[in-house]
Parts: sequence; C-alpha cells; structure tokens
Amino acid sequence: MSLAQLKNKYSLFAVICMSIFFIIIVVLQKKWSHEQVIIWDTVYYYAYLPATFIEHDYRMRFVDKDLKNYEEKMRYWTTKLPNGNRITKTTMGVAYFYFPFFIIAHFLAQIFDYVPDGFSMPYHLCVQLSGLFFGILGLIFLRKFLLRFFDDFIIALTLLGIGVGTNIYYYATHEPSMSHIYSFCAISIFLYYYYNWINKPEIRTSIICGILAGIICLIRPINFVLVAPLFFIGINSKESFQEKLNFYWTNRIYFLLIIVGGIISVLPQLLLWKSVTGNFIYYSYNEETFFFSNPYILGGLIGFRKGWFIYTPIMAIAMFGFYYVYKEMRDYFFVVIFIFFIYSYIAFSWWCWWYGGSFSSRPMVEFTPLMAIPLAYLIKNIFSNYKLTYKVSFVLLFNICIALNIFQTWQKSKAILHFDSMNWEAYKGIFLKTEFPANYDQLLQTPDYENALKGQPERIIKN
Repeated sequence: MSLAQLKNKYSLFAVICMSIFFIIIVVLQKKWSHEQVIIWDTVYYYAYLPATFIEHDYRMRFVDKDLKNYEEKMRYWTTKLPNGNRITKTTMGVAYFYFPFFIIAHFLAQIFDYVPDGFSMPYHLCVQLSGLFFGILGLIFLRKFLLRFFDDFIIALTLLGIGVGTNIYYYATHEPSMSHIYSFCAISIFLYYYYNWINKPEIRTSIICGILAGIICLIRPINFVLVAPLFFIGINSKESFQEKLNFYWTNRIYFLLIIVGGIISVLPQLLLWKSVTGNFIYYSYNEETFFFSNPYILGGLIGFRKGWFIYTPIMAIAMFGFYYVYKEMRDYFFVVIFIFFIYSYIAFSWWCWWYGGSFSSRPMVEFTPLMAIPLAYLIKNIFSNYKLTYKVSFVLLFNICIALNIFQTWQKSKAILHFDSMNWEAYKGIFLKTEFPANYDQLLQTPDYENALKGQPERIIKN
C-alpha cells in the first residue's frame, strides 16, 4: 500500500486501534470468569433465550418451581400474571443481538463440560463478547455513514471522539451486556442504509431499513423517537415538505417494504405478549412510569449525579457543531435538533431520570450516533477556517476530553466514581483522584428512589 493510500485510511486505522483497545480492556477485566456479565438489567434482556431454548417455556411458568433460588442468583426476574404465566420486564430487542452468541455459548458449554443451563461461564463470556462485537460494528458503520460527507482525517478524529471520548467506550467494554451499545450499533447501521435508501430506493435496502427500525424500537421502545423523525430528513421548508411527500409517494412500494420490515422485527414480541398476557400490547413496567410534568432535563445533561455533558464533555463541545450543521446541512439540523429536545424531554421524564447504576447519562448513548455529524462539522471548520492557535487549542481540549472520559471510566470501574450518588461535592472530592478521599461517604448524596417512583420531590439523603 502506497503512502497516498495510507493517508486515506486514517479513519479505518482509528477503528482498528479502538477495537484493539476495547479488546484489551475486556480481556483485562475478565468479568465472564467471575460470572459478572448476566447481572442486573441484563437479567431482563437475556431471560427470553434460556427460557425459550433451554427451559422450552417462554411463558416462564417453570420459575415458580424454584423462584427464590432463581431471583437470588439473578437468573430470572419476572412478574407473575393472573393467568399463571410470567413475563420479564423488557422487550426482546437486545436478545436478538445476544442470540448468535448464545448459540455459540450453548455449544461451548457442552463441548467443555460446563452446565448447559444458560448461566455458566461460557454464556457470560459470549454475552460480553456480543457487546464488544456490536460496539465495534457500530463504529464501522458510523464510519461508512460519515464517508458520505467528510474527508477521511475528519472522520478519524470524529470516531475517536465518539469511540473513546464518550460513554460508548464504557458500554462497549465495562457493561457490554446493557441495551445501549446495541442501540448505538443499530442506529449507526440504520443511518448508513437509510441514506443509501434516500439516494437509491431498492427492495433490499428497504427491507433492511425496516428491520433495523423495528429492532431499534424493540431494544428500547423510547428509541421510536430517535428513528421516526429521521424519515423527515430533507425537510426545511414548505417546498421541501411537498418534495418529500412526492418522493415517498413515488417510492411507495419501497416505503411499504420498510413498514413490512419493521413489522417483521416486532412481530415475535407482539405474538409473545398475546400468548402470555392475552394482549398484543402489554406494559410490563408495572408502577414504573414517566412524569412528563416534571422532567429533569438539566439534571440529566449538566447535573453532577449523571450529567451527560459533565461526564462526557466532548458531547458538550460537539453541540457547537450544530452552528455549522445549520449553515451547511440544514435539513439534518432541524430534524436532529427536534429529536434532541423531544428525546431528552422523554428520557429525563422517566421516574428514575438518573437511570440507576450507570456511567454518565446512559440513555444518551442512543443519541450519540446522531452527534457524529455536528462533531465532524466542528472539527472540519476548526481545521479549515481558523488560525493555528485555535487549532492547537482545540486539539488540546479534544484530547483532554478523551483522557478525562477514559480516566473517569476507570474511576467508575473502581467505584471511586459512585454508581448513583454523585453530586458537586463528591465530584470535587474525587476529581483526578486515584484513591477514595478520606470523607468520601459523607460527600455522597443517595437518590430518593421512593419519592422518585411516586413522582414526588426528592428528599436530601446524605450518607
């Protein structure tokens, strides 16, 4: 390969380097060896697979035979219905991604004499590898999407900023079994295929877009707000709105195929709900709900408990890129700004707006692929239109944000950065520290889960 060819492979090199880095981090942790992967929320996402393919009972009635043991070992957390069936809380979208790795794990468990029950070490290993794999795949497709608009060097920096400068890194390596890295991957792939579809509608692309859109919504139903408005990209005036309608009408067969693809994706969930609950649509979160009259948007974005801009500051910098997106890609600007506000409003109206034990604001991982365009435009204009002093300052700030994200991820992995009780005082106490401060427990502020679940004002609970 010539030097000229190498210069056009910066972004590919960036993806390869991040992939190697992610793999090293996963190997060093070895969470699977301690069976610490299929835990907490993953118990909900994963339950569909062992229940269906090992216990052969998707209604999960078998859980009643040893309920206490299953719950204590974090194997099945279910709700019992009046008809005697049981149901897990989350939809099955994440299980789609686990599935091929689950099959491999089941094979390995039998070959190497592990208990083939869905929960022995090979299953933890393969679930961890699934998050790693799809995190890397998401970066690969995000690169393919960005290649439509930017030079390779700009894309390389953008991918580095997103891959190791945000909580994408955390959820690809430290908690890869959580839903968010799969949403990141699916949305990145959807962006690539949807822009291909806009330019050349085809049967294959239509079905892929529909299946992806359905899966994205099935991973987390709130993701509908991220996907549906993307079909309005290209509208920035009354005339463009009419042009968009004409485009969809002209290509109505292909648009219908998108709808069919979406139905194919969600149909297994609808059929399962109908069989288990008697209804095609079922709300499985019980008393957990949204409080739309009392959203915590500022807390979710700039609060020290979980603020997205606090713990992944490169995204705060990327927001300035919307200025250039407005000037150069206005149709994208209006749609994505709309998505940002409506998605933030809904996500931070959830009763537990800090989303329990997590790093940074984990629902914003889903929005991160859409931030690639403004970040890339910001980088492009800094390097094209500003003096050397500004370029050097930006590069310095860019690298500080990445380093801070990696360091704070390490702090989270060591519990120095608390999983749910951070505030300004605690943040000051641990900032750039590798050890616990002497008065750490007194600095923390435990969230008031009881009042939050009722939609009532939080009480101050100091440790």
